[in-house]
Amino acid sequence: MPLNAAIGAASKLNGREKVTITRAEKGNAAWKMVCEGSGSIAELVKWSGVSKQQISIMRGVLKRLRERGISTSQMIDQGWDWSRDTDKSKSTSEFTENAAEAMAQDWAERIGKALGGKAVDNPGVVARALEIISPALPSRMIESDAFWDALNGAGRNLLEEFDLEEEDSLEGEF
Repeated sequence: MPLNAAIGAASKLNGREKVTITRAEKGNAAWKMVCEGSGSIAELVKWSGVSKQQISIMRGVLKRLRERGISTSQMIDQGWDWSRDTDKSKSTSEFTENAAEAMAQDWAERIGKALGGKAVDNPGVVARALEIISPALPSRMIESDAFWDALNGAGRNLLEEFDLEEEDSLEGEF
């Protein structure tokens, strides 16, 4: 059984039997299979449990977003709802700026509830958790404006302190 068939079968079975999955989870599973491009419409309907019409809509959205230069990996990572909303918007950058802030606020609330004050007390653990999610994630965060905004604030003082400590330790060696 191909991997997509197994993922689809699991989604379909979980939706019917013991574990209820949300509409968003079911849509994201189908969206991932569509993005990966394996299987006919009939197979994707069978594997995912979503309708033929929904698979056709997803294929259209995938095509249009690719034409706009949005990577398949970003579409999979962001999920079906984000991809559908991005397709509906006229300007990717206009949507992205507003949606990114709303998404950041939502994630901050969820992460804050999940971790409480533990994140601030254990930044190394948080960094490692992000690395486990994606080995490239911590270094990709350096590319973000939010990282540099934070660095330009309190982060600059920390870097200066670190540089002074480093200079002191080097002077002690000579």
